[in-house]
Formats: sequence, C-alpha cells, structure tokens
Amino acid sequence: MKGMKATVVMFMAIILFGFDNSEAKVIDTEQTDIQENMDIVERGIKIMTQSTPEKIKQFNNQKDSDYSFAQDSVVAGIKEKLPIVVDKFTMFDDISRNNNKLIYKYIMKGLPKEVILLKQNQQSVLNKIVTLYCGNDPNVKALKLLFPNGVSYNYYLANEKIMSFDLKPSDCDSK
Repeated sequence: MKGMKATVVMFMAIILFGFDNSEAKVIDTEQTDIQENMDIVERGIKIMTQSTPEKIKQFNNQKDSDYSFAQDSVVAGIKEKLPIVVDKFTMFDDISRNNNKLIYKYIMKGLPKEVILLKQNQQSVLNKIVTLYCGNDPNVKALKLLFPNGVSYNYYLANEKIMSFDLKPSDCDSK
C-alpha cells in the first residue's frame, strides 16, 4: 500500500510540475521524445527526493494563512537581481519583509538632501509609487495579496534614511 501511495504521489508530482509547455516545440524525432520523457521522469524523481519527512511535517504544520514561504521566495527572487540602478540618482539596493510587509531600500546619490526633501519632489515620488502600487499590474496585485500589510519604500542618502513611504492595499480602495 505504501508503494502504491508513493507511485501515485510521483505521478501526481509529474502531472502537476513535470509538464512545462512554456517552450513548446514541434518534435520530429523519436529520440527527442524519449529524451523528453526521461527528463520528465527525472524531474518527478527529484521532486520525490525533496519530500523528506521533515519537509512533510513542516508543510502540514503550516497554516493556510501563513504566507511566509511564498514571501521568502518573492524576496529571495528579487534579491538575486539586486542592485538595480533605477535612474542616475537612485539605486534599488535591498528588499526584505517584516510582519507581512514588503520593505524596499533605495540609495540616492548626486543630489543634495535639501533638494530631495523638497515637498514637490517627495510628492512626485509618492505619486509614482501610488500609481504603480494601485495600478492593474498582475504582479503587483499578487504582491498585495501576499503582503497584506503593504509595502514600505525607504530612501537613504549617505547611510541616513531621509524618506519613507508606506502603502497598504486599502490605500488603493479610493483609486
């Protein structure tokens, strides 16, 4: 019975995760078909070997409303691409999460602090952030679901936080 369950789990894993048609191609040779089938089997075996008793227990203990694993994946995926130069004055330097909130860190250079802190410049930055956060981009919509306490945009100049803007999904209700 245990062997039957393992086989069913393997085939379910292959069905759920093994078929990636994002690079679908017309296949002309039997050799290519065999290789693709072997790749699918190898992916299924890899998935099964990752399913340790500890990971199963961890999965079973996770609450449905606990988004921490997904949040960690988002943060790690973005961190891999950092730093990113946004413009000649701003670099997206770091990202983290805390209490269901996504936290962005930007470093600014080449402008005096007084210019950055002018009311109209702060309002311009805030307007751009609100437009992005409250827009219709499906990725941003997903982030709002994963981080229900919102986002925090933090701007640093010479290692000093000089501006910070916090937004929550409810801030978009009137938009």
